[in-house]
Amino acid sequence: MRATQCAYPRANLDLGLVLVAQGKYNEARERFERVLAFDDENLTAHLALGQLFRNVLDDQARVLTHLERYQAPGGDDPHLAEWLGELR
Repeated sequence: MRATQCAYPRANLDLGLVLVAQGKYNEARERFERVLAFDDENLTAHLALGQLFRNVLDDQARVLTHLERYQAPGGDDPHLAEWLGELR
């Protein structure tokens, strides 16, 4: 991937959210992953991927990975404890 493709994390994050709303889930996943390629600590991208894998793409291992990455530095979505409890 060229650096310029992932060097705009906010734009890729926003576009990923739009793609989710349009039902283009795999394209959204690619955008969120581009954000993490640029900044692996982006909490919003980890939360978005965790929800996407939980609600649509059905990959429980990746749900757990992304939600734990979101939680570790202080992510505090009010549903997080419930979601992690279901996975553990």
